[in-house]
Amino acid sequence: MKKILVLGDNGETCEILERAKKRNVYTIATDYNALEYSSAKRISDEYWMISTGDLDALEAKCLEENVDAVISGASDFNIKMSILLAERLGLPCYCNETTWDAVTDKIIFKRIAREAGVSVPADYIVTKELTSENLKNIVFPVMVKPIDLCANAGISYCYTKKELIDAHQYARSLTKREEIIVEQMLTGKEFFAYYVLAEGEAAFFTLGVRLSQPGEPRYCYSMNTSMNSFTEKYLEEMDASVKKLLRKIGCREGIACVQCMMDSMENLYAIEMCYSVEASILLEPLAKVFNFDGIAWQLECALGIKHTKEQLLRINKHNFERCANSLILYANKEGIVDELNGFDIISRYSNIRMKLYVHLGDVIRKYYPLGIIMFDTDDCEQACRMLDIINETVHIINTSGEDVLIRFSDYDALRKEDQR
Repeated sequence: MKKILVLGDNGETCEILERAKKRNVYTIATDYNALEYSSAKRISDEYWMISTGDLDALEAKCLEENVDAVISGASDFNIKMSILLAERLGLPCYCNETTWDAVTDKIIFKRIAREAGVSVPADYIVTKELTSENLKNIVFPVMVKPIDLCANAGISYCYTKKELIDAHQYARSLTKREEIIVEQMLTGKEFFAYYVLAEGEAAFFTLGVRLSQPGEPRYCYSMNTSMNSFTEKYLEEMDASVKKLLRKIGCREGIACVQCMMDSMENLYAIEMCYSVEASILLEPLAKVFNFDGIAWQLECALGIKHTKEQLLRINKHNFERCANSLILYANKEGIVDELNGFDIISRYSNIRMKLYVHLGDVIRKYYPLGIIMFDTDDCEQACRMLDIINETVHIINTSGEDVLIRFSDYDALRKEDQR
C-alpha cells in the first residue's frame, strides 16, 4: 500500500485525503495544530505533530516511514514546502521551485505574461520608500498589493494620494519583500480560467465567474459559478496566449488557474495565477457536472501517475448543461465566534459540500473567509433558490450577538451570466 503525506489543513486537504483513501492509499496528515482543530488529521489514517516548515524533521520521518508521495492543499507556504520536500526525497511533483516562484511572484509572472503576449494591467513598482516622483507618475485609481502574498492579503484600492500612502504602508507591514505593486485598477468582470496539463500541453477546461455582493469589497467574491456569457470571447482573444504563458512559466502537469479581468471596454487582462488545487473553488462541484475530477488529477501527479496528451482530448466541453457553484462565507465584522447555526441542516442537501474554517471561540477578522459552501444545480434559477435557503439557514454569530456573514443576493448578476 502506498503512503501519502499531506501538508497542512487548508484548502482542499480533506478532498485530497478522501480521494486517496478511495484508491487504497495510506494517508498521513501533518502540521502543528491539535487534533480537535484539524479536519485533515481526524480523517487521515495517521497524523504527525510536525510543522510543515520543519523540512529536516519531515524528511527524516518520511524516510523512516517509507512515504511514497507528498502533496499540499491550498496554501502557498505548504505548496512550496511540498515541492522542496518531494525534491529532497526524490518523489514525484507536478512543479519545481523555479516554476513555483514564477507563479507566485507577481513581478515575474507579469513579465512572462507580457513576453507571451498576454495583456496585463499597467503597473508601477514601488520600493521601500514611496517617493514624490512615484506619486507624480501614478495615474489613479490604482490597486496596491504585495508581490509575494495571496488570498487578497495586503490589497487596497486607492483613489487619492493619501489612500495610496496608507495602502503602501499597510502592504509593507505584511510583506518580506521591498517591492510593492501599484497597479491600474480594473472595474469590470472578474473571472478565472481553468487549464488541465499533461506532458507540457495545456487544455482549456472552463471559466469561473467571481461575483461580489453590491456594497461589499470587490475582493470578497462571495459567489463563484461556471455560468458565464463570454467563453467564446475568451477562447478567441486570450486562450492561445495564455497557453503560451503556461509553457514559458514551466507548467507541465496538474491544474492551473489564471485569474483574469475585463476593463470597462471589455478588454481582457490576466492578473495573476495559481498552480495547484488552490484553483478548486469550483473543482469539487465541477466534478459533479462534468466527468472530470481536477482534484483527483492533481493527486495522481503526486502519486507518480503520468497523464498523457491523449487524455486531454476529452476535456473539450466547456459549456456545461448543469452549473457548478460555490459560496465563500466572508465576515463583515470582527469578533469571536459564539454560534455556528444551520450548517447541520444545509449539510443534508445531497448537492451541497461545505467546509468551515472556524470553530467556536475563534477570533475572526473582517473580510476574511470563514468557510465555503459548494453546490451543483440544474440551472440558474435553482442556484438562486439554493442561495435563498443558505441565506435563511446559515448564521455565524459573534459574542456581541451579531451575524457576521456577508450574504450574496445579487441574483440579477447571476442571471446575466446564464445565457444558455
